[in-house]
Amino acid sequence: MAISGRRREVVAKAVRSMQTGSAEIHGVASDIATAEGCAATLEQALAALGGLDVLVNNAGAVRVGRRENTDEAELQAMIDVTAPILLTRAAPPVLHNSSDAMMVNVSSGIALVGAPFYETYATVTAGLAYFGEAPRRELKREASMS
Repeated sequence: MAISGRRREVVAKAVRSMQTGSAEIHGVASDIATAEGCAATLEQALAALGGLDVLVNNAGAVRVGRRENTDEAELQAMIDVTAPILLTRAAPPVLHNSSDAMMVNVSSGIALVGAPFYETYATVTAGLAYFGEAPRRELKREASMS
């Protein structure tokens, strides 16, 4: 298994906490909100694992509060969560090499409920929740055509 994150020390701590028995956990520190970070993450994960069967996208930026008290930078930070989209764009060529490949997008229950003080986060996470539908249909269609 390979996990990634932006901060090297956080990734290292996560790897240590997950290390049990003979499980091999690899950590990759890069910012997948950039094309370069996506490429580096995939390259390092593939080098460590020899392939890719499952891609799990789990990214978000939660800010809670009254909309009138939330500054533009905080709103933009929530909206700019593009990492799952960029990584999903980069991964299919590698995933096509596995007959059991899948992509999993982790979202939040808040995407289903208009909870007070979470409106921007709820909007963005709802979009990410449904984002995986199109690639799923594309991959399913391509698989049935081959």
